[in-house]
Amino acid sequence: MALVLVIDDEPDVRLLATIVLSRAGHEVEAAVDGFAGLERLAQPPRPDVVVLDVRMPGLDGLGVLAALGPDRPPIVLVTGDSAALQAEVEWTLAKPYRPDELVAAVEAALGSSGSSTEP
Repeated sequence: MALVLVIDDEPDVRLLATIVLSRAGHEVEAAVDGFAGLERLAQPPRPDVVVLDVRMPGLDGLGVLAALGPDRPPIVLVTGDSAALQAEVEWTLAKPYRPDELVAAVEAALGSSGSSTEP
């Protein structure tokens, strides 16, 4: 089982992602914005992957990426803004996405990091 951190300011999106990823066998934590996400990322245990929304008030997803620097867990960047999909991340997911697309993106990110997805 992998630890996935979902950072999104939309409560319904956080809830849906939490349910979908939990049903896929992952432990899921959620943060309500970029600041809360960075605070969580500073605490152990380190998430195995982060699902990060781009457009959020305050500190947006691109700001979170910049603050994390190169020594960060794998990121699945989620956005409705096609320009943001140019960011320096390996996995992107365009909104709106289907639940199976979210699971596939997280699994791909986990597979590349060497993390186990076994329950």
